[in-house]
Amino acid sequence: MRHSRGAFVLVAATLLIISGSAPAQTYIKIPAFGGGVMASDNKTLIVSLSTAGMLGYYDTMTDKEIKKVEVDFQPSVLAIQGKNLFVGTKGSAIIHVLEAATGKEIKEIKLPGEPVQAMACHPEKGLLYVANMNHELMAIDTASGTVHKTSGRGQSIVVDPTDGKFVYTGIQKAIREVLIVRGNQLSLGTIGDRAVMLKYQVSGSDKLDLVGAHDNAVVNGYGLAIRPDGKAVGMFGGGGWRSKTEARNPGYSAMFDTADMETMLGQIDYGSTRFIAFHPTLKLGAAWRANALGAIAFFNSKSFAIKNIAKIREDNLTTGWMTFGGQGTKLIVSTGSAIIFVPVELSETDRETLKKAYPQ
Repeated sequence: MRHSRGAFVLVAATLLIISGSAPAQTYIKIPAFGGGVMASDNKTLIVSLSTAGMLGYYDTMTDKEIKKVEVDFQPSVLAIQGKNLFVGTKGSAIIHVLEAATGKEIKEIKLPGEPVQAMACHPEKGLLYVANMNHELMAIDTASGTVHKTSGRGQSIVVDPTDGKFVYTGIQKAIREVLIVRGNQLSLGTIGDRAVMLKYQVSGSDKLDLVGAHDNAVVNGYGLAIRPDGKAVGMFGGGGWRSKTEARNPGYSAMFDTADMETMLGQIDYGSTRFIAFHPTLKLGAAWRANALGAIAFFNSKSFAIKNIAKIREDNLTTGWMTFGGQGTKLIVSTGSAIIFVPVELSETDRETLKKAYPQ
């Protein structure tokens, strides 16, 4: 591993003020974004700079780059547990286990089958769960390097953040146009457009038991979001949630009760969404709308009611990813070729809550 110097310095930062009354947002250009994760201190952001073969470290309190670490592979998706950083390899079925603080490699773990697509773990304990391009779900003991292929399926993954006893996955099949014949009338329709959300109970190092499912989580699903209390989960996607019987498109994201995976708890009424993120401490979430560039809605994570809208700059929108950082004071947004630090509107009560959660 080598810290980058000279020609490897590819980042330029500028302050961006969207409007006269809005707090300043910091905009940092980066090479192609491959994945991101927030360290347990909720201050240090680590991102994969895939095409540059590097990991980027950023201080979300000061909105500044800490360092870049060159690695001997192209990093992709990330997960973090304690002091260990798990890094997928672009176009490969190899997982690298690194020291989170330094980026120093501890070991590599080779998986059977197709390249890694997604992975997730509990922030403090338990196994690492990995989905490959064939939707196969694997459980990895990262201490021993043992890989178990489970019966689970998935494209996107989240792990119950409370105790790690459940694993949730989402699958969006390929959407295809079909010709519909009704008597002497012909029309075009689609099949496979509704994403499936699955709930698995962890029952050993190599076994996941399917205990719940929802076959209409969202249309054209991109990924999953779970609330920090582990009681609400939902998928976000380009088509939003749609009823199977009602023809009109209501244009919102639906959140479901994890207890039964059927009860709809409420709706984030902000159209189809590219990404949804939940605040680790406050009753707050953020939704990034897929069909209206440059705007993110902050919402109450219990009622799902919209609180306010923040405009952002979007360049080279090849992906979308968000997380909360700055010890709860900022939303961190990646557009694919940039990281944007967006200040969160906080009340005095919110600030007191954050002081208790993150004592200096």
